[in-house]
Amino acid sequence: MLDAFSPELPAALLYPITAALAVMLWFVLRRVEGNAARFVIAAMWLRYVMPLYHDVTFRPIIGDFSLIALVTTGLFAIGCLIIPPRRWMLKALGPVYVLLAVTTLSGLLNAQFAGLVNTLIKWGFFLVILLGVYEAVRRLGPDKISAFLLWALLPPLVFQAVSFVLGIAKHSEGDGSLSFIGGYNHESAFSIVMITGICVAAFATRLNAWVRNALVVAFLLGLYLANYRTAILAVAPIAVAYFTAQSASWFRSRERVIVGGVMLGFAALGVAAVGFLMRERFADFATIVQGAPIFQSPQDFTASERALFSSRLYLWSQYLDAFSHGGLAHQFFGFGPDAWRNAFPLYAHNTFISALYETGVLGAGALLYLWGAMAMATLRVEDNLARMKLMAAHATFILVNMATMGQWMLEGLILYAFVCGMTLVQARARIPVDAYEIRPQPAPMPARRYAHARVRPRI
Repeated sequence: MLDAFSPELPAALLYPITAALAVMLWFVLRRVEGNAARFVIAAMWLRYVMPLYHDVTFRPIIGDFSLIALVTTGLFAIGCLIIPPRRWMLKALGPVYVLLAVTTLSGLLNAQFAGLVNTLIKWGFFLVILLGVYEAVRRLGPDKISAFLLWALLPPLVFQAVSFVLGIAKHSEGDGSLSFIGGYNHESAFSIVMITGICVAAFATRLNAWVRNALVVAFLLGLYLANYRTAILAVAPIAVAYFTAQSASWFRSRERVIVGGVMLGFAALGVAAVGFLMRERFADFATIVQGAPIFQSPQDFTASERALFSSRLYLWSQYLDAFSHGGLAHQFFGFGPDAWRNAFPLYAHNTFISALYETGVLGAGALLYLWGAMAMATLRVEDNLARMKLMAAHATFILVNMATMGQWMLEGLILYAFVCGMTLVQARARIPVDAYEIRPQPAPMPARRYAHARVRPRI
């Protein structure tokens, strides 16, 4: 069964399986300690299940707001009630607040109020997930909360398996190849969920090694079946880092460098093998290497050049051309959040180029500041294996955003929130005590009953 847009799974399977997964989630939540951990697990599970009903959840019901947008707003409000107020004072969140300030200024100057509200809700959701992960890791530890979060990632795997068995697929854009995405509306969002599963499983070290490896392989297989080139390329850093760290953890510290080097070699062979098996999907790279132009004016693209990388190069040139022809104010502050909807049929498929168009040089700089600050925070992580996996996870997220807009999607924001939350805890990010809290003073000594009484010193 093929369709230009991925259809929903048969109701006879969709509803009973969803109900069974919801019951499983209920029992999992009863075992979890802490409201923050329960909130993150439930919010992720709900956000991964709702797109399966995209004919209902993506349809506007109140103005331009869909059911999924309203639920996201509600989750943000619930998260604000659960997260302790002092957590919002983390110094490491400064780059996020800078980006939000620039985005707000751009939206107000361009009167893009609807786009501004939509963007702020997304980033509010990102913050409550990040701080929820931060709070949960501080209470349960990175290994335990990661093991629990895998239950939230179970529904996409289950429904993809159902769609594969039933042959329910979607034609990929551009070349028409098949994508099995379990009833999701687009393979990009589903692929980011699979990458999230790999990142979460990489830190679930309390699980049996065989179980954890099987889960990582299942998510990798799910990514392969989703057949989204951008995600398949971007997953390489975290996949290589995971298997390298997993192999190195079985040896002594002084032996890990040698083992890590050997595993990197095997990983390189694995990446080469995947590239060979999918050489038809990556044929555009050979065209670029042979001298096809990458950046040029939109009118200079030939018909064959427009088709490269599913028309991404041509699309980027349109955004960059519109940015370069904008006034000085637009080049500094952009055209406003979500302003692409007024000028282009498709989003930019590149988060940096989109930020340059929507929020100008200031917004693009703020975006790089956020990515750079969070990535640099991994250098403060003391555990070598954890630091390697966190650095790889940041690299994977940034690569995803170079050929699609993972940060624009809530699935991508969940991924980044998990990675940043893990990073800030293990990098020992602190709250400025003197800026919010009052240090507790020692209680006064009780008055002596008799002023003249003497206390003999203990020897």
